[in-house]
Parts: sequence; structure tokens; C-alpha cells
Amino acid sequence: MNGERLTHRDWILIAVCAAIAAVSLFVIFNWFNAAFPEASIEFRYDRNGSVPLAEAVLARQGIDARGMKHSAIFDGDDTAKIFLERSLGLARANNILRRDVRLWWWRNRWFRPLQEEEFEVQIAPTGEVVGFAQKIPEARALPATDVAAARNAAERFLTGNGIKLADFQLVAQSERQLPRRTQRIFTWESQSIHPAGAPYRHEVKVDGDRVSDYSQRIRVPDDWLRGYRELRSKNFLAGNIDIVFFILTMIAVVVVFIVRLLRGDIRPRMLIAIAITSVVLMTGVALNSLPLDLARYPTTISYPAFLAQIIIFAVLQGVGYAMLLVVIVGSGEVLYRERLPQHLAIPRLWQRRALASKRVFLSFIVGYTLVAFFLGYQVVFYLIAEKFGAWAPAEIPYDEMINTAFPWIAVLFAGFFPSLSEEFLSRAFSIPFFERLFRSRLAAIILAGFIWGFGHATYPNQPFYIRGLEVGFAGVFFSDLACFRF
Repeated sequence: MNGERLTHRDWILIAVCAAIAAVSLFVIFNWFNAAFPEASIEFRYDRNGSVPLAEAVLARQGIDARGMKHSAIFDGDDTAKIFLERSLGLARANNILRRDVRLWWWRNRWFRPLQEEEFEVQIAPTGEVVGFAQKIPEARALPATDVAAARNAAERFLTGNGIKLADFQLVAQSERQLPRRTQRIFTWESQSIHPAGAPYRHEVKVDGDRVSDYSQRIRVPDDWLRGYRELRSKNFLAGNIDIVFFILTMIAVVVVFIVRLLRGDIRPRMLIAIAITSVVLMTGVALNSLPLDLARYPTTISYPAFLAQIIIFAVLQGVGYAMLLVVIVGSGEVLYRERLPQHLAIPRLWQRRALASKRVFLSFIVGYTLVAFFLGYQVVFYLIAEKFGAWAPAEIPYDEMINTAFPWIAVLFAGFFPSLSEEFLSRAFSIPFFERLFRSRLAAIILAGFIWGFGHATYPNQPFYIRGLEVGFAGVFFSDLACFRF
């Protein structure tokens, strides 16, 4: 450490950090799953494993998908999942999800560019068929059949895909007249499975003489949906109010950046490095999401044009994020440097001499201790909040990343962008700026912390303000500790 020796006070700090980290890790390892439960999904089949099962469904329907483009993504019914969790509690909901109902699936899609007809098969991670669709142009004529023949076709489809009709009762049937054929819709309801009292239904659509659509879903009650939408509207209202303060802060950021750039106070080397890194990572993240893009590809446009749009949008998105970070980091670094001149300037942090210094060494120890402490704080916060009626949905870890080609790219970006945008905006810029504005450090720390906190209010956690309080309290504590103590 450049010949610097650790003092008695430094060793006390290290010992305190070690103790805090140890206690935090103990809390995390013992109660993390209780505070942040995860949804129970049994993966007998991964994305590649679901493809042969889906192809078998097509084969039973006499469909040849050879030569067609294919995509497969992980998908699910999040509304039904939340309905079960809030109605039954996570433990009972997980039991039902393992035993009776299928709320997640691998969505396999086959299509040809510029061709309207396409096919989709949904395979549960446990291997069951939970959905099928054949998109047929409405103008296509198909052989006419009567209701009995159409129902027989629907029943053959169900039994052929492992559905035991003895447990189901036909509760509805209707028909829809298309230009050159009749579509008949049959709905069966399970007699033994009523998750949280809701009907569990299988719906089959028959166009002419062939099955064109099949799905099995929980029929979430309308009253529950209205009540939940009302709850979520409060989350969005809190988030929208916070956006007003965020926009005002961003206006101040832009003004400060322009003024300081004209004065020559902005240090460009660090900003150029951040911009280049942002373009590379954001473009990589956008291109990495190609499997998701293919699942949403509209066959009305040419495939080369679609790919060109993805590439152009990826580059533009990378440039846009880079510009945003340059402005935020540039403004925040200037105000931080002026308000706390006794601290090491951020652009110099990564120099060899700085990295080898005692000061940076101790700061890293404090920083990594705070990571463990923050996770421990979240665990304790939600365990206590749950006792007072707070609720958070069960997590589905990495459900978005498994739909990407290289999941590690998303992990890199998830660490890079928030660490710069949130830390420089909500702390390095906001605290010095608000302190000048209100002439109070305490007011600045509280305001900056809770603007940052309620920026997370749109999460589905209930009551609507719980996420804002959780992150806001942490923001106040860490802002004071990180900015003014170390």
C-alpha cells in the first residue's frame, strides 16, 4: 500500500467491518428465502428439450414445419401466479403449481417471413402440452363440419395430448363466422381442480375440420382483477409522482453539465471511457435479446429488414445510454469533487497509485461490507414488514436472462449501468445540488434518498409505499455514510 502502514484505528475499522459482514451473512444465509421466497418451478425440460415435444404436437396435427424458422422462449401467466400467491400464500400456491396447474411454459414458434400462417406450441417445463396455435389466414376456406364433428376433433386433440376428459365438463361452446369458414370454440372446466376457488379451463378452437388453438388457464375472477388493478394503480401513482422530481433533477443535471462543460470543468477522458463501455455493453445486451425479438417477429415485414431494425436500434440504444451516462456522470463528478475535495477524485481512482493506497484499500473494505449489510438489511426489513401485512411476489430468478443467447452479458450491464446512473445521479449530483438549494445537508440527503427510493415504487410490492421506504431509508443511510464518512 505504497509503504503506508495500517494504524490502530484502521485495524478497528477492519474488525468492525468483518463483524458487520459476518452478522449480515448469517442473516442472509438463514432468512433470505423467508424474506424473498422464490416460485417453485420444476425444470425437467430446458429450452432445447422442449423442441422435440413441441414438434411431436405438430406431427400429430399433420403439420410439417421443416424449412421454417424457429424460436423458443420461456413465458408464463404472471397474473394467475400473483392471484394464487395472494389468495393462498406461497406455500400452498407452490404445492398447487407443482401438482395441478401449469403457469409457465416454453413457447416454441415456427414461422416463415412474409407468410401469415405460423405455428406455436407451449410446453410446460415438466413436459405437458399447455398451448397450441395455428394462425390461419381468415380468408382461407376450410371444409365445413357440424358441431358434433368439431367437438370430436377438439376431444381427439385433448386426449391425444394427455388430457383426461373424464375429469372435465363442457361449460361453454360458441361459434364465430369467418369469411370462408366457421370457427367453433369449446371450453371445458376441471371438476377436481379449482385453484383458490377459480375455474381451471381448457379452451379449444376448431376452424373448419382442424384444431387451430388450444390453451389451459386459470380463470382469474374479475372482482379480484379489479381489486388488484386498484392496488397497482397506487404503485404507479407513487412512481409517477417520483418521476416529476426525477425529471426536475435531470433538467438540473443537463444545465449543470452544459455550464460546466463551457467552463472547462468536465474531465473528458473518464467520460469517453464510460461512453465506449456503455455503447459496447448496451449494444451487446440488445443483440443478446435476439431470441426474444424472434419470438415477436411480425411476419408482415421482410426478415432482413427486421434484422436491420434490430441492429440499428441496438446501436442507437447504446449511443443513447452512453450520452445519458456522460451527462449524469459528468455533472455528478464535478459537484462531488467540489463538495468533497478531501476525497479522492473519481477519475483518479483507477490509477495504480490510488489502487495501492491505504485509503482506497479501506474504502473497498467498507464498500464490500455495505453490500453484505444492505442485503441483510433488506432481509430484516421485509421479515418485519411481513408481520405488519406487507407482501412481495415470489421471485422467478433469471426468467429474462434464460431467454438470451449469452446471459452473462445482461449481468455485466445490470452491474455497470445502475451503479453509474443511480450513484452519480442520486448521490454524487443530487446531494451537493440539493444542499446548495436548501442550505441543509440533512435535507439534501433525505430528499435525494427518497427520490431514489420511490423511483422503485412501481414494483408490485404492497402496500404501494413499502418499496419506496425500504430503498429510501437505505439511500439516506448509505448517502451519509458513503459520501461524508468515507
